[in-house]
Amino acid sequence: MDPQLISLGLLVAVFYFLIIRPAQVRNKKHKELVASLAVGVHAVSVGGINGTVVGFGEDTVILRVSEGVEIEFNKGAIGGIKESGLRVVEPAADDADESPGDEPTEEAPLSDD
Repeated sequence: MDPQLISLGLLVAVFYFLIIRPAQVRNKKHKELVASLAVGVHAVSVGGINGTVVGFGEDTVILRVSEGVEIEFNKGAIGGIKESGLRVVEPAADDADESPGDEPTEEAPLSDD
């Protein structure tokens, strides 16, 4: 066989397994995620906005993000579902000198020298 034909076949196989197949798997998982949405589920948009699903349109999902505030998203903009019972954990402070309860101190005014 021609070596160029073999290398072309290998290149096509590499592209399929490294680029095309993983994208197909991600798309399938996202479709399953969108199909599992129901009213009352806590969802997170790809932009990080958290809310509770209150309704659906043809290609949209309506999230209640606060009392009286509802935002309509495309279904493709829903990035995940937050399981009930989970809470957001605050990251640990990097500076060991500051404790979480410390209030910022007032700085002295700059001199005009």
